[in-house]
Amino acid sequence: MRKSRFTPGQIIGFLKQAEAGMVVTELFRQHGFSDATFYKWRAKYGGMEAAGAQHLKALEAENGRLKKLLVEAHLDIEALKIGFGVNASPATQTRGGAQVPRGQVPTALRQPLERAFAPNEVGSTDFVSDALASGRKLQCLVIADDFTHECADIAVDHGIGGPYVTRTLDQAA
Repeated sequence: MRKSRFTPGQIIGFLKQAEAGMVVTELFRQHGFSDATFYKWRAKYGGMEAAGAQHLKALEAENGRLKKLLVEAHLDIEALKIGFGVNASPATQTRGGAQVPRGQVPTALRQPLERAFAPNEVGSTDFVSDALASGRKLQCLVIADDFTHECADIAVDHGIGGPYVTRTLDQAA
């Protein structure tokens, strides 16, 4: 967000000048701001003293910081859900006329999975994709050990390509 050229104390001073009887159009020209800006300031700071405006600015800054913390906490929760395999609503798709959960292969095309008899013998990978509130996509690559059912690695990024996957799998091996 763009920072104002004027401090809250100056803004309240402009409002008091207008209340004291100074012509508002002269106030605009003298200090270099628009009439829309003046009326926006009057709605926000009208009847307020300088100390109250400073307190309001501090509360707005704290509110912005808390919103960022909340977003980070929600991202952490989603990453943990992904890591533990929690899927609240599996999406489905149509394959061969039947509704099949997305990512599943029809029964006729399935091959038996290799069974793990010791840790680090057989692993599984999964991709999860979501979007942030800003619309930017977020992708997760989950690597799990099939014997211990432990999550070996979770790679979270805004874009996961082939080289990124191979590098992550090499590091997990």
